[in-house]
Amino acid sequence: GIIMSHVPAWLMQVDRVSRVAVGQMELIHIIASPEYIEVPHAPEYCHRAVFWNDRLIPVVDLSVLTTGASAFYQHNSVAVALYWNQQGNELLYGGIQLTDMPVLEQVSNDQAVEAQLLSDQWRALSVSAFRSQAGEIVPIINIPTLFSTEIGAVLHS
Repeated sequence: GIIMSHVPAWLMQVDRVSRVAVGQMELIHIIASPEYIEVPHAPEYCHRAVFWNDRLIPVVDLSVLTTGASAFYQHNSVAVALYWNQQGNELLYGGIQLTDMPVLEQVSNDQAVEAQLLSDQWRALSVSAFRSQAGEIVPIINIPTLFSTEIGAVLHS
């Protein structure tokens, strides 16, 4: 394939310390001041959902997945991501809790870093990683993996 020199990615703040990235086309909407629906018996990282466009969308707290501690009190918005579900052969939506508005950044090949620099938890959720303009290492989230039912098992194995 053709190697693109610069790719636009959304950088999203998920708690006080962590930013993650998704492809520009994967982030389709931001819900400001979301009204959450509690999902009984769901794991802590995804026990909330939101209604959006007449759909009930699962919302993930990445902080719980990667540190074990919720950043819910810091969250003020939800990023709605679009992804392809291969099992069901369909487009699906998932929400990611954010503490701030996403920022679009141009990411170039020379910013790529080894996935080994990520923690095991982040590595399980990411396709790759890069060093942002601010200098921190940002995982590029694998959205289908994040919203797959197996993710809890992968991270807590």
